Amino acid sequence: MKAESSDGDFETQCFFQPLPTVIGKHGRERGGNMLGIDKLEENAVILLGSLAVNGVDQEALGRAKMLAWNNDLERYTRDAGTYVPYRYLNYADASQDVVAGYGTENVLRMQAVSHAYDPDGVFQKRIPGGFKVPENGMNADSS
Repeated sequence: MKAESSDGDFETQCFFQPLPTVIGKHGRERGGNMLGIDKLEENAVILLGSLAVNGVDQEALGRAKMLAWNNDLERYTRDAGTYVPYRYLNYADASQDVVAGYGTENVLRMQAVSHAYDPDGVFQKRIPGGFKVPENGMNADSS
């Protein structure tokens, strides 16, 4: 980014948040966890990377750099055998499939609850933004 930024005016930050297996253990003891955290077999870390820039041209460059960085990190964790599909919704980018990381069984349950309590799909279709429960199927990243 430093080499390609037209003005060199940007800030980066990384936040690391522990996701210990004890959270999943407590979830299992209480009947499970809809986010799939109860399926974690080893301690994990939630990572949030952010980049602040000035201007639309810098935003496009920064976005491309951040997406490439994220792809490299995911490839590294897959190669190392430490990949975790869970995405913390509040930290996720719109390009990420947050819901798929919850696991097929949990998504099917979310779909059933959505159909039972929101048969007209108000929260899925009429509320702007955010990550929605898919109507049918899931992406390839599901677990």
